[in-house]
Amino acid sequence: MVVCTDQWNNVVYRDTFAFGAGMAYTLALYNDKRELQMYVIPEARCNSWGRNGCVKVVNLMEYMNPMDIFLTNVGRVFRDVTRSEVTGLRQVQAGTYRAYVAEGMPCFSGFTRRDDYISCGNSRHAVLDSAFVTVRPGILTTLYLIGRPFSTPPAQIIPLNFDIA
Repeated sequence: MVVCTDQWNNVVYRDTFAFGAGMAYTLALYNDKRELQMYVIPEARCNSWGRNGCVKVVNLMEYMNPMDIFLTNVGRVFRDVTRSEVTGLRQVQAGTYRAYVAEGMPCFSGFTRRDDYISCGNSRHAVLDSAFVTVRPGILTTLYLIGRPFSTPPAQIIPLNFDIA
C-alpha cells in the first residue's frame, strides 16, 4: 500500500500486508506527529442472538491513559481500553445510545453520569467525548477513539457500522 499527497511523487507512507481469503479488514491510517502508522484491523461477523448487535472499540488515541466506554442505559461496556487495543465483541440490544469515553475508572459498579463527568466512589473523571451510536440487530458497530492530550477536543468517538455477510 502506498499513500501519497496530492502530488504522486511525494510518498508519505509505504507498507505491505497479507490479506486472508474470506476475511474483512479495516485499514486505519493514523498520524502520530512523527509519522503515519497503519493499523490492520481484522473484522469479525456479529454472531448475535435476538435483537442484539455487536460493539467493539479500537483505541487509536495518542499517549493517553486507558479509557472506559459507557452507553446510556447500559453502563460501562468496555474497561481500561489501552492505546492501540482492539477489543473483543460485546453484544448490546439494538437501539440508539449515547456513547461516552472517559479515563479508566477503578470502580466496578455504582457509576453516576452527568453530561461532563462520570463518577464512582471517590473518583470523578471528565467525559472526553460523546457521540450517538445506533446498534442494529446482527450488525457490528465499531467505536474508533482518536485524539491526543492537550488538543481540543482531546478525544473523539467515531462510530462505524459494518455488515459482514
